[in-house]
Amino acid sequence: MDHSGYFELGKIVRPHGYKGAVKIKFTHPAADLIEIPESVFIGINKNLIPFFFTKFNPQNNGFAIVHFEDVSTEQEAKDISSQLVYLPTSFEPVPEGDNFYNDELIGFKVIDAHYGDIGVLDNVMDAPAQDVFEITHPSGKEIMVPVLANFIQEIDRENKILKLEAPEGLITFYLE
Repeated sequence: MDHSGYFELGKIVRPHGYKGAVKIKFTHPAADLIEIPESVFIGINKNLIPFFFTKFNPQNNGFAIVHFEDVSTEQEAKDISSQLVYLPTSFEPVPEGDNFYNDELIGFKVIDAHYGDIGVLDNVMDAPAQDVFEITHPSGKEIMVPVLANFIQEIDRENKILKLEAPEGLITFYLE
């Protein structure tokens, strides 16, 4: 299902205790800046279902212990464990300047300082060492550029353009 209009806040990792509480791990990079409303949406069977808090206890370690209405047993908490938690995009802090969320740039036209239009950003791959921009060149070839601040020249959100200066030889490597 299309979850446009929503962003991933975190994931329910496990039940907490035996009275229906769950532990949520925040996965959003700016989770500490988000003002959490009285409810969240949980992805269940490809649908987003609203769940309302009765208690919300954020921890200092990127987790929260929460109680939801209608979840009062350990089994009910187990049933929603491993599910993703979403909020409407209106709650997501807007990054400024060269700060960005990986999924925010998908679909942007990518312009390299030396090669000009090198394609469209299709994905930002999470890699252990560093994230990688996956760009589809007009020829259909895939170009991969490490996500490093010194390669990013400008993010033009209004025109959906990402300007890069890739290291010498990197673009040529993928196009040959």
